[in-house]
Amino acid sequence: MSHLFAYLSRMKFIRRWSLMHATYPENVQEHSLRVALVAHMLAVIRNRRFRGDVDPERVATLALYHDVGEILTGDLPTPVKHANPDMRTAYKTLEDAAVHRLFAMLPAELREDYRAFFARDPADRVHHELVHAADKLCAYMKCLEEVSAGNREFAQAEGALKATVERIGLPEVRYFVETFIPSFRLTLTNCTEGAEAECTKGGPSDAATHATAGHSARAERPRPVPRPSRQRTDRQRASRRPRCRGRPRSGRDGRTP
Repeated sequence: MSHLFAYLSRMKFIRRWSLMHATYPENVQEHSLRVALVAHMLAVIRNRRFRGDVDPERVATLALYHDVGEILTGDLPTPVKHANPDMRTAYKTLEDAAVHRLFAMLPAELREDYRAFFARDPADRVHHELVHAADKLCAYMKCLEEVSAGNREFAQAEGALKATVERIGLPEVRYFVETFIPSFRLTLTNCTEGAEAECTKGGPSDAATHATAGHSARAERPRPVPRPSRQRTDRQRASRRPRCRGRPRSGRDGRTP
């Protein structure tokens, strides 16, 4: 029996930014998923835009496990972690021991498949470079969300992390910042309006596609069935008058003799 996934499920109980008041508290599990999403995108951008040759799926999986040791150590606040060289060294030793303990929970026949996710492999140097960049980007994005919600507690951290991201120097990071980060300063309404505006843009082929699609939709739309006129003729009104039953009718005028 292995307890590994019982421990992994507790990532959601480990709170980040523990020294700061957050509008929406973030846990390590949420952060790990977000880092995986961003790291995957950075890998795709590198391959597609800058002729890179990295494995996006590998990068995303490494990102999912990048903070796994914090299940046992907790998320130590950055000011404490980097207070002095001795503190950094001590925390690194503690973190390595925590990761090793979790790795030892794996069944022996599965350990080689997971070794690279629990211990850095030099062959994954480029992949870890993107995970590290995604980690900083996600911290910056969290600060932007908090400041945009009116929480000035994160204002100083936002400025510091913005400078950190700018110093990374990877072209895929610059592309990500220019393309995706501005939306974090907008409201949901602004994002929705912007998305609708983007849908109306595009080249001639896009415009033709939208026009054809709109024409097809109009052509296929069923026509409403006309409602019958509410005007009635005198004969129709007469036919709806209640008749007296059980009384003999002798004349065309309906009167009895």
